Amino acid sequence: DVLEVSVVARNGMTADGLATAVRVMGVAAAGAVLKKYGGRVVI
Repeated sequence: DVLEVSVVARNGMTADGLATAVRVMGVAAAGAVLKKYGGRVVI
């Protein structure tokens, strides 16, 4: 599966950091983090 991570970088959380989080935690867990930081995950 190809994941596209679109996010507004806030609180020092970078797009690269979020992409890594998606790979480590999986889509569901990372999605919750992305919502917190104002981003979204598109599969």
